[in-house]
Order: sequence, then structure tokens, then C-alpha cells
Amino acid sequence: MTSLFHQHLNEQLQAALRSGVAVVIDPSGAFTPYIDDLTKSCEWSDEHPEVALVKVGDVPARFVRFQGSWFGLRAAAEPFVSGDGPPSPALLIYVPQAAPDEKQNVLMELARAGKELKWSFETEARDALRAKYTDGQIDELLADGRASFDDVVAILNQRGDGAASRLKVAFQDEPDANILLRWLADDSTDGVITEKGAQGELTRLVRSWVGLTLEDGLTLPTARARLARFVLLNEFRNDLRAEPPGTILSQPTPETDTQRANTLTLAKRFRAESPKEYVIRARQVEQDFHLARAKIKPEDLGHIDTFEFEERLLLTWCASLLEARRYAEAHAVVIERETSFWVEWVDSSAQMPRKEKWELCRRVAELGQRIAAVKGALPPSSAGPAVWVARYAAAEDGWHRVDAAQRALETWRSRAVDETIVEKAVGVVLRDHEQLLHSLAVGFSKALGAAGFAVPGVLHQTRIYPDVVAPRASGTVAWFFVDALRFEMGAELAKHLDGVDELHLQPAIGALPSITPVGMAALLPGASSNYAVVAHKGKLAALVDGVPLSGVTERVKYLKARAPDVVDLTLSAALQDRPSELKKKVAGRSLVIVRSTEIDYLGETGDDHLARQAMGTVIGNLARAARRLALAGVEHFVITADHGHQFGLRKGDDMKIDAPGGDTVELHRRCWIGRGGATPPGTVRVTAAELGYASDLEFVFPTGLGVFKAGGDLSFHHGSMSLQELVIPVLTFRIPPTGASNEAEGVEVRLKSLPEAVTNRVFVVTVETTGLGIFAPELVELRVVLLSEKAEQVGAAGMASGAELDRERGVLRVKPGTSAQVGMMLANDEAAAVTVVVLDPSTGALLAQSAALPMRLMR
Repeated sequence: MTSLFHQHLNEQLQAALRSGVAVVIDPSGAFTPYIDDLTKSCEWSDEHPEVALVKVGDVPARFVRFQGSWFGLRAAAEPFVSGDGPPSPALLIYVPQAAPDEKQNVLMELARAGKELKWSFETEARDALRAKYTDGQIDELLADGRASFDDVVAILNQRGDGAASRLKVAFQDEPDANILLRWLADDSTDGVITEKGAQGELTRLVRSWVGLTLEDGLTLPTARARLARFVLLNEFRNDLRAEPPGTILSQPTPETDTQRANTLTLAKRFRAESPKEYVIRARQVEQDFHLARAKIKPEDLGHIDTFEFEERLLLTWCASLLEARRYAEAHAVVIERETSFWVEWVDSSAQMPRKEKWELCRRVAELGQRIAAVKGALPPSSAGPAVWVARYAAAEDGWHRVDAAQRALETWRSRAVDETIVEKAVGVVLRDHEQLLHSLAVGFSKALGAAGFAVPGVLHQTRIYPDVVAPRASGTVAWFFVDALRFEMGAELAKHLDGVDELHLQPAIGALPSITPVGMAALLPGASSNYAVVAHKGKLAALVDGVPLSGVTERVKYLKARAPDVVDLTLSAALQDRPSELKKKVAGRSLVIVRSTEIDYLGETGDDHLARQAMGTVIGNLARAARRLALAGVEHFVITADHGHQFGLRKGDDMKIDAPGGDTVELHRRCWIGRGGATPPGTVRVTAAELGYASDLEFVFPTGLGVFKAGGDLSFHHGSMSLQELVIPVLTFRIPPTGASNEAEGVEVRLKSLPEAVTNRVFVVTVETTGLGIFAPELVELRVVLLSEKAEQVGAAGMASGAELDRERGVLRVKPGTSAQVGMMLANDEAAAVTVVVLDPSTGALLAQSAALPMRLMR
């Protein structure tokens, strides 16, 4: 006779026999009836009378039974396992008693050659009975401990609703854990439970599974609320590192370790699989037991945020750590909590308000840590300027990373919905940042002056063309002139250039003063041999190879005279031109100039909020422009700048400096150019001759962070000799024809849950990924951005739930077959509509894009 119990045991044996040898240890002998059924109609070997040929399902095997002698058992089995490889047919050994200890176990080698099964009657009976019964019923069936193998077979062979589990019928034979989870999350299941008369059985299942006794007469909604309370409170208690609040001390707890484990699993699955219902239940339990008002120390909370108040308490604590400059501790709290349920919960308005605040904490902590690291590494006063530049531009721990962290914080502040809780911490870290910048500016200006305003061993801006651009003679070279691209932005751009060849970033020293007419002219051919800064027709001009250049028109005319086949493009044209137009423009050209003024333009607008939001989008646009030019046939790339900048600093009256007066040619916030006049405190006067210029001009520069009382923006400025203003990036790379692609393989990406219109600067979209066959990667990297109708980047992914976000590279890492909720951060709200675009970071290939979403921002 074959029953569900027989089938259950057969499946185990069949799996074990595939290894060649299966040794069944049956300490109580409870499975002897099963073995007897197995050997009832077997064939016994004439050559080996103690060996039978049996079939376990459709798997043939030789069978040997322990008859009281361990050595006799081994002698019977050894002839079939003495050869190389597993025996065929497989060997089944049955021992209806406990095995001897390891020292005396003569079957150890046989067991090691195959698989040993230690059968416990209660364990195997329960596993088989679960096909038709819940654990609550099974507890009753096996309660007296007298059930036998035949009893279990008979139970499983019963027919009719009265015999089988009504609860299993109601939930279509789902496992017990799934039944409890569905009932806990779904009120509509009450109807079928009542219809099948399964409420009593449900009560017994709850008692057996988690240890909660539900008294008779409870309605199903009340019982569900009791279970939710039990599960959530016990998860909270289990995770808490201190004595629980008095309001929950009297609440019941699981009685056994198994019930405790089941309770924790149920809580975890409830949160993950039914988040909306979980939020409702958790908020109700938190309110009923006044947990938000309980005197719980945030450091006593465990790793799981069962209740919403925990997230709020931890966020407040994190803010206090930041205010106290305990940045490493705060950062550790952020890292631990950034993927917790309540932080990642996306509310009904499709926003991520909690994640925004935690991300703000992260950025404060990262800036604070980097400030502390630089403070402890400042060079001695005897160090030359080359030492300062080397430490500033170092790849791994360069001081420029402080600038990047400050810009990241300022960018986030401009987009975050509410920074009230960390407002004091933001103020603390920005004051510390300003003090550090002052120390760096004073120290570097002194070192630079002591060295005669030269930095030996560091590339000078006038040498970029002959030393970097000109040697790339084979193929077309795209040379980007990016106004105000400071070094840290160049370092971030390098991280956006996945998959390019020969990528190299180095610092260069810009020409003084660090303003556009001077720096842009210093990049031109001929500047390395004959360059000066002069007064021309009452205005400041650069003199290159004897030609005065004061504006972009003169510079372009000069360049075309030196390189007749040069093509001059704006960054917008490189982004917006049709591929065929772009290809036609660059075909046969040796040099393509791409001019970008967006950073300087945004900084000079006087709109600090817009500048903070949008400045970083230029980096993404530069990377996309390079990819588009590569598709058009350009192979070599050089990206550099005229100067850097200082941005986001406080400029009160105490930071303003009186202008020198005298014969003024030009006055900027960070430099005075002219003749004569005074040298105010906190400044240094430098002659043109000291800078290597054949001119009678003099220059006065603030040595710290001060600014002259002149027109212009108080937050964004350049012109002086701080590291941020004077050290510019020189980024070179190559995209060979085979590396330029607009197609992707191995993954399919879809955008879902898109808004009908953009009404907030932060909105959430869902990104789904599917691997395609053998080409599917284990992890997919995506770059998700917002493009305007002009094909310019105006935003990017700033947060993610269900995926890892590499903030420095702007890349999402997603497992194929999963979906992620991505918080899109709008940086520039001047567009009429935006498109959500998903790109392959390595090739720039378009993987998915939305329809145009109209902009209807709530003002």
C-alpha cells in the first residue's frame, strides 16, 4: 500500500540513492513497517542471500538490513562499494537502532561515500502530515506520543472534509506560515474561514505556530489584531538591547525557541510582502502601547525598525551626533538604517521624505569626516606649493574630496523637502568647512608666493595644448573648454566615464588671475611660448603670441587662424544636434572644440538655490556629449577648464575687503587688476613680472576667503589663488570606434509607476529589470537621469529602494528580475517637460525612456 507517508519517505530515499549509497538510521525502529513494505515483493540474491533487489519508486537499489552484527553488515555491503565510483545499482542500508559512536562505527566510511539519513518518527510524521493538516491539528494527533507508522498512514488515507484540514481547504493547501501571513494581512480571508468552519483550527494553528493563545469567542478581526500585536511586540522586544517599556512587559511571549523563530519570520515576511497592511497594524500597535512616549534610549534600539517611532528617534539621535561633531558614529547609524523599512517606505504621495532626511544626515557626516581627515594632514609651513597640489589632487584621499562632499551637501539641501531636524548640524559642518578652506587658502597662497608663484613639477595651463592635446595627432580630438570646472568636478566626471580607454586625470595650475579671459586664452596654441596679461583699450586682455584676446569672439578667431580645420561647438549643440548632423560637422576634422559655460553661468546668476541644484548636472551632460561625439567618429578626448571656483560660502560684512583703489583696470570679487593703490589687510600684491607677464599691471588677491566690495555674487566667485580656484582638471581618455555603441545586450529595462506630470522636485519611479538568456549579468548597472526637451540633463537618481546607489558614479546596481523604486531629483526646473531616461553607464546606450512628463511644479 502506498500512502502520502510512503511517498514522503520515498522522495528522501530517492534523493539519497543518487549519491550511490544511502544509510538509514532508525533509532526507534518506527519505520520497520515502511521497510517491510519496501521489501515485501523483492528479489533476494542467490550469491548474496543477505542482499535484496528493491525499487524505491522507480529507483532500483540493493538492500541490506542490520541483523545484529555491525561487522556482518559491513561484510554484506563491501562487495558492492569496493570499485571505483558509486555502485550501480545504488546500495540501501537500513539500521533499525541507534548507530554506534564514531570510534566503533564500522559504517562510517560507507556513510561518507554516500548519504546518511537519521529518521526521527515525530519529525518525519509531522512533515508528511503537513500535506493535509495544520500544525495545530498535528499537535493534537501526536499529543499522547503513541502514534505509530501505521497510524499516520491511516490518518493520511482518510477521506472527507471531517478528516482533512478545513483550513488547508480554505487556503488551497498552502503551508501553515503562508496561511497565517495571508490571514494577518488580508481581512477578506475571514469569509472563507467562516464558510469552512475553520476558526477553531486557525486558533489552534496560531497556538502551535507562535505560542499565542486566542481565547474562545473572539471575532476574527479581533483575533487578527491580537496576532498582529503579539508578532510585532515580540519582534520589538527581541531586538531591543534593554528592558522593554512597562506597557508591554505583561504581554505574552513565545514559549519555545521554534515559536520565537516563527514569530520573527512572520513579522519579517509581513513587512516585506504586505507593506501597506503592515504600516496600518504597526501604527495602531505603537499608538495602543504609547511606545513613542516610552523612555527608550536610541542606542538601545536594535537593527530592526519594527515601529515608526524608532526611525524618528534614531534620526533625532543621528542629528544630535552630527551637532556634536561625532561624525563617524553618525555615519555608522546612517549606514545601518539606510535600508530599514520605515526609511525606505514610499508613502501614498509617491515621495521618500524619510530617506531624504537620512540622506542629508549621510552627506553631513561624510563632509564632517573628510574635514577632520584634512585638518590632521596639513603640511608644515616649509612645504612648497607642489606638496599642497599633490595632496589636494591625490586620487584616493585627496583634499578635493572635501569640495565634492560640500557640493553634494549643498546640492541635497537645495532639493530636500525639510531639513529642520538637521539644520543645526548643517550649520556646524559648514562653519567647519569654511574654517578649513580659509586655512588651506592662507597656507597655499603663502607657499605659492614663497616659490615665486610657480609650482615646479605640475603642469601649467599654458602647457596643456603642446603637452596634452597636440600629441594626439592621429584621429579627431575633441577638446572641451569648460568654464569654472573645478578639480573635484573633473574627478567626478572621470567616474561617469565607465568603459572608456586610457582614462587619466591630472591637475594643472591655472594662470593668474583665475578669471575667464585669462584662463581660456592660456589654453590656446602659442600661449606656452608667448603669454601675458595686459590692459588693452582700457580693458583686461590676454596677449597670446602678440595677439590681444579679451573675449570669446577673439579667442575663436585666433584658434581658427592657428588650426584652420577646427570646428567650434557649444555643449548644447553636442547634446542636441541630430547624429547625422554631428557626424557631418566633425568628419575629417583634426580638432573639435566644445565650449561649456553652464557652470559659470549658473554661479553668476545670483540665484544660489538654482546654482546649487543644477551645477552638478553639467557633469552628466559632458559625459553624454563625449559619448555622442564618439558615435560621430571622434576618438580622443581632452576636458579641462579656464579656472575653478569657490561656492556656497558665507560672506558677511566681516569677510568684505575694501578695494585697493588706484588706477583700476578691473575689479572682481577675488582679484583687483590695475596700478598703484593700497594693499588692504588680508591681501597680497603681485606684479605682472612676478607672474612672468611682460606688463606693468599689478594684481591684488585676498589670501584667505575674503572678497572685495565689488559687484557680483557673494556665494560663487573666482579670481584668486586658492586651491579650488587655481587647480584645474586635465582629463584625457579614448573611446575607440568599437567602444561607441547605442545598443545594449543581456538586459531589458522597463519604467513603471510614472507620474502623469512632475509636481515635485523629488518624485519616485519604478525601474524593472529582466535578464535575457545566457547574456544576462548577475548585477545590472544603470544610470537613470532626467532630460529636458533640449536633451540636456536636468536631474538624476538621488535615492533608491531595492537597489544600491553608487552616489559618486551616479549608478544604480540592480539584480535582474527585480524592481527598484528610484527617487528622481529634479535639479533645473526651467524645462517645460522632462523625460526619464535609463542608460548603460559603460556605453551610454539607451535602455529605456518615458514619455515626456509635463512640468507642473507646486510653487
